[in-house]
Amino acid sequence: MRRIVGAFALLLVAALTPKLGAQGVTTSAVAGTVTDENGRPIAGAQVVVRNEATGFARATVTNAAGRFFVGNLLPGGPYAVAVRAGGYAPQERRGLQLVLSQTLTVTFRLTPQTVVLEQLTVRAEANPVLSRSRTGAGTVVSEQTVERLPTISRNFTQLAVVSPYVVATGDAPSIAGANNRYNNIQIDGAITSDIFGLGASGTPGGQGTPAKPVPLDAIEQFQVLVTPYDVRQTGFTGGLINAVTRSGTNDFRGSLLVNYRNDSFVRRDTIKAYGRTFAPPRDFVTTQYGATLGGPILRDRAFFFLAGEVERTTRPGNLGRSSAPAQINVRPVKIDSVVAAAQRYGLDPGSADSFTEVVRLGSFLARVDVRLNDNHRLVLRHNATPKWRDDAGISRGGTFFDLTSYNFYYKTQNNSTVLQLFSQFGQRFANELQLNYQTIRDRPTPAVRYSEIQVITRDTIGGRNVTTRVRLGTEISRQANELDQNIFQATDNLTIDLGAHRLLVGANVDYYRFRNLFLQGALGSWTFNSPTDFFNGRPANYTINVPLRDDINARFGVVQPGFYVQDTWTVTDALQVIAGMRVDVPTFLDKPTRNDAFQASFGIDNSRMPSGNPLWSPRLGFNLQLGRAVTTQIRGGVGIFTGRPPFVWLSNAFSNTGRDFVSVVCTGTNVPAFNPTNPPRNCPNPVPGTATALVNYIDPKFKYPQELKATLGIDRELPFGFTGSVEVILTRGIHEAVAREVNLAGPQTVPATAVQGLGNRLIYGTPQSDARFPFRTVRRDPNFRHVVELTNVKKSEGLIFTAQLQRAFGNDYSLQAAYTFTRSRDPVSMTSSVATSNVGFHPIGYQINDFSLAPSAFERPHKITLVGTARVLRRFGGTEISAIYVGQSGRTYSYTYNNDINGDGYESLEPGLGGRNNDLIYVPNDVNELAWLSAADAQLFAQLIDKEPCLRENRGRILPRNACRGPWQNRFDLRITQNVPTGRLGRAQLEVNVFNVLNLLNKDWGLQQGPANNTVTVLAYRGRVGNLATGAPQFSYVGFFSEQRDANNNVIARQAERPFTTFFDSRYQIQIGLRYRF
Repeated sequence: MRRIVGAFALLLVAALTPKLGAQGVTTSAVAGTVTDENGRPIAGAQVVVRNEATGFARATVTNAAGRFFVGNLLPGGPYAVAVRAGGYAPQERRGLQLVLSQTLTVTFRLTPQTVVLEQLTVRAEANPVLSRSRTGAGTVVSEQTVERLPTISRNFTQLAVVSPYVVATGDAPSIAGANNRYNNIQIDGAITSDIFGLGASGTPGGQGTPAKPVPLDAIEQFQVLVTPYDVRQTGFTGGLINAVTRSGTNDFRGSLLVNYRNDSFVRRDTIKAYGRTFAPPRDFVTTQYGATLGGPILRDRAFFFLAGEVERTTRPGNLGRSSAPAQINVRPVKIDSVVAAAQRYGLDPGSADSFTEVVRLGSFLARVDVRLNDNHRLVLRHNATPKWRDDAGISRGGTFFDLTSYNFYYKTQNNSTVLQLFSQFGQRFANELQLNYQTIRDRPTPAVRYSEIQVITRDTIGGRNVTTRVRLGTEISRQANELDQNIFQATDNLTIDLGAHRLLVGANVDYYRFRNLFLQGALGSWTFNSPTDFFNGRPANYTINVPLRDDINARFGVVQPGFYVQDTWTVTDALQVIAGMRVDVPTFLDKPTRNDAFQASFGIDNSRMPSGNPLWSPRLGFNLQLGRAVTTQIRGGVGIFTGRPPFVWLSNAFSNTGRDFVSVVCTGTNVPAFNPTNPPRNCPNPVPGTATALVNYIDPKFKYPQELKATLGIDRELPFGFTGSVEVILTRGIHEAVAREVNLAGPQTVPATAVQGLGNRLIYGTPQSDARFPFRTVRRDPNFRHVVELTNVKKSEGLIFTAQLQRAFGNDYSLQAAYTFTRSRDPVSMTSSVATSNVGFHPIGYQINDFSLAPSAFERPHKITLVGTARVLRRFGGTEISAIYVGQSGRTYSYTYNNDINGDGYESLEPGLGGRNNDLIYVPNDVNELAWLSAADAQLFAQLIDKEPCLRENRGRILPRNACRGPWQNRFDLRITQNVPTGRLGRAQLEVNVFNVLNLLNKDWGLQQGPANNTVTVLAYRGRVGNLATGAPQFSYVGFFSEQRDANNNVIARQAERPFTTFFDSRYQIQIGLRYRF
């Protein structure tokens, strides 16, 4: 079946290539009517639309209703529209700017040739908000806005925050409260998303500092779309970021750019907040270079455009051996003992001193536009995006202190080539053919090649009991890790102009081929209970994932044909309706290796894939314009939107079949002799349960994420030139992707004393006398460890309300102000790439696989957006000022235990499963309901409950998921550009960007604070009271707190604090730049 579908899709595209086409996704259009002075339509009038920058011209004639439509036009401009009709005076409208994916409506009223008028009357739809082609929710960001607004990264996706629907946590944009991996980012209609889904930024190379998908100066326009009712727009349930690149023109134009900032341009005060101290940055430097060049190859026929940017950032880590012990949670003497022990074994431990991270980014684009003849236009574009990052894996200051041998070097290379052919066949048929081929290569390289080593240190620092793991060796997830992606797209559309109806018929096919090498713990991991044990070679436990075959690469391909039909119906001059249907059929070309033993035990064939499950996407939108002057429009629609799951979730089924590797866990007296350079492959005395298999599989009925969305909006022209908009979006999940654990025997009956203070929750293990794990997990089949299914649930809901004001004051001033309310509820916020991590990072209360609705990890209920640009002091060359203010609610988070408190196996000693703390805490009415390691621990927890609203409100029960929220965040960025005329040689521009202006004005303003992660561990299991097997669990407080000290630096009081860190963006940064345009 999958071969038939794939072959049929490819043949269909090939067959349609010469004769089908459309416009809209990467282009713009001009439409309108031509009437006489009495309003009667003029048929057969000649209409010519000409791009004044390139000379490209398209001609058509009006139909019997006097209507005309010209599509497949480059966004931007300026354009001129000229109309001629026998017996009438010709008219022309010039200086028109076209908006991406929108149709500009121009109405001509011709007068008889014998009548001489003082001024021709031509009404054009100059306000892009009041556009007949707008039905759903979206934002257009023009070239002028892209060029003027402040951006520290020069990554166009970061400017998406100007949309009221977008919130960003770091470099990860979330649209309409959805998972940031559920967006689609495309450039010139081609996929630019990180479809494998390793990074949160949404583009390839998004891990750490995101790579730049395209030079910023190459962007002509981009859109942020939430509910586009055009069925060609697909691949998302969150939102679509759709950009088009610039074309060359008849004039040679170019630019040179350099930007610079260092630690001298950053606030250097030490920040103290929530009991933590954040030292100022030092020795950090960022330099950016850019260049563009465009012009004619053959005037009016062929053009080129080139753009390139490179960036280098050097930023040292602020924490090292010499840092205060309270900052790094370990004393220097213990770090030194770990280093000395490693050297005793002949290992290179790296350094404990502050380290320097170097990030190098590149982004290059070349584009050629050719007018083959009056009816055919060809575009060929290639872009390359290399990225290098050194020292990428080091963590210090929390529960870990990593030596520099633990880092890895990260390199990614992304190449994309796009071919577009725009054609016109007669007066009624238009064509757009698009082909895209893309390759992505990710190569993390460890600094050393020997087993991961974790040395536990315990100490009392500042009167607090702290446990820190000093780590060295090869980071566990980089011991075998490579990724290759090959992507091919073909899209072909047909638009047929039938007068009042514009019929679209289209087809596209996406083909993906992946090679993923990912085996956590391939070199093993050793844990020592103290530096002394490490020196003496006495490991407490050892784990390793042992390959069962030579080639453990996950190789698989996916083809997804899509077919659609759509009608845009101009019912009247005031009402336009768009209705369409789309179907996509994802088909897997490969199967995971079948595990017969697993099938015999669970009755599940892990090799079955969800191929051929059709995904239907009907959509209906409308736009109703009121009044002759069109000062008000009502728009909206309803439809189903189909996204793509991150393919890494599907890759897990190919990497973890239970026949690729086994997990070996050795503890106690059954740990092999320490040998990190030649890691043992089994325990000295293998016993049942020490070597088990991990299995991930996909529900054969699994479907890609789908969401039902409905929109209703009103746009109205207001006094003083403002345009106001009010909009409501409702969303309902149809197919939500979830990961669930299936290898548990079920709830176990345990003595009441063994679960004292744990709240009303199910227990999946039997009590044991282990200082770290209170219960031993009871498996459905002990020959397998974790078994995780990727499946769907029909849950999630959202409500987004937006009110917005906009005004453009000619080309000199613009203003946008918006308020957005978002309510987003989901069954799970899947944020990881590993199946067991998506289970282990999902906070649960009563039971495992709890998919009840709760606030999404991506929900920010309130957002205020202010965007302004101005051009002043023209007599001095012109000064441009632009600013962005974003105020938004804090992120959600949950409090959890730092151990597996319910026996479900999360967390565990298996490779890659440490830190999976998914058990939500029980909030007692009185802290004495719990057994405590010390009275000080109980006191601190009681203080936290009193201080934390989400804990106070949930006394006497298990804390709900994401019930807590961080503080409100304010961010104000400013850019000032001074133009310096240089005569005929061009003009120079001096640029100053100030990021976080509020912090420049006052050191306590503009602080970006919140939890570092969506889960915060606050209570640690510390064994049992009395009977080691059935006694009451006792706990210690491992949350945040502040200390008050006397003149002799002695601690005299401690106070629990909310778990907020102060991010680097809290400090103002100033970047200076010089640009030369010619």
